[in-house]
Amino acid sequence: MVRRTAAVVLASALVVAGAQDAAAVSGPGDAGVPFWVDVSHLRLVSDSGIAVGTYQGTISLFRGGSRVSLGSTADVQVNDINATGTSAGRVSYRAATWSPTGAITTIPNLPDATTTEAVDINDSGDVLVTTFQGRPFSNGAAIWHAGALTPLRYGDTPVQAVAMNGGAQVIAVTDSGDFEAPREALRCTLAGTCTALPMPTGAQLVAVHAINDAGTVVGTIIVDGVTRAVAWDANGRMTVLPPLPGHAWTNVATIRHAVNTPGDIVGYSDATAVVWRAGVPTALPGGRTLSITDQNDRGDVVGSAQNAAGDPRPFVISRGSSFSELGTLMLLPRGEVKAISAGGLAVGTSWFSVSFFPGAGISNLRATTWQVG
Repeated sequence: MVRRTAAVVLASALVVAGAQDAAAVSGPGDAGVPFWVDVSHLRLVSDSGIAVGTYQGTISLFRGGSRVSLGSTADVQVNDINATGTSAGRVSYRAATWSPTGAITTIPNLPDATTTEAVDINDSGDVLVTTFQGRPFSNGAAIWHAGALTPLRYGDTPVQAVAMNGGAQVIAVTDSGDFEAPREALRCTLAGTCTALPMPTGAQLVAVHAINDAGTVVGTIIVDGVTRAVAWDANGRMTVLPPLPGHAWTNVATIRHAVNTPGDIVGYSDATAVVWRAGVPTALPGGRTLSITDQNDRGDVVGSAQNAAGDPRPFVISRGSSFSELGTLMLLPRGEVKAISAGGLAVGTSWFSVSFFPGAGISNLRATTWQVG
């Protein structure tokens, strides 16, 4: 998904449990969810201000204090949303998209496919689809474009799709079904042709994670028993991203926007959260353990950070340099930001949980929004 348009704040703020620090932040807001609703959360957001989350057992779209239900969590899953607010996922094991008003469009199956699921949608409306085929018993992938479904091919080897950019370039891995067989990283085109990305001799692919509109692909490999973050440019040239001084290993964050449009790459050097710019690592501020969940094109990085008591707290690193712990909704001391739009609309969850003994306790999870200036 490529982010372009400005976002809007979803809801008014409640009393803040915790203070904002450096960045200009308004919120937290409750996304229009009544305080007595005890299970709701947000995990995706479009640049048009539409968020995707759950509400009392349903998958829903949230905007401006209103909510549209897409169906039960048992039947519906949403995996991505583009800048215009069109979301993509599955309904009853069939790939589908939903308009900003909730109107559904199902995507036809490939021949012999028993299950399909939309895993990515770009701003042009191209949809990346994964398939599960009973004959042969394997996974597959295809691109839905202009009303037609084009399978992704890499010889006779099945392809497992990961993500897609605004030009409908796809990153994928080979999936032979043999867990012992080495996997290859692939770049695939709208025409369905896949080519392997080069790897160092003896290296093992862990995963590919993201691709930006410039065609930069990021992932993680193992070389001589050590994990390394890597990047391939649009021409397929690979760069091993260095660790911070004195550190041993690196890996790219396992998120859809691990590389943004300007080319900032987020991940970890040993246990320290970092951003690589032009291949140079910089430790992200905060002075604590950070879990990165998203970044946008202006360099805002979000996620959760442990406080002194060990509780997760939502944070934003504005423009990749200024750390702010975000507030949570009243009486809910824990929180996490799951996604942030190009305009700084951040969405996630505030919650508390108390366990009386194994298998028994109480909890409250509330959809939460913040606007980062």
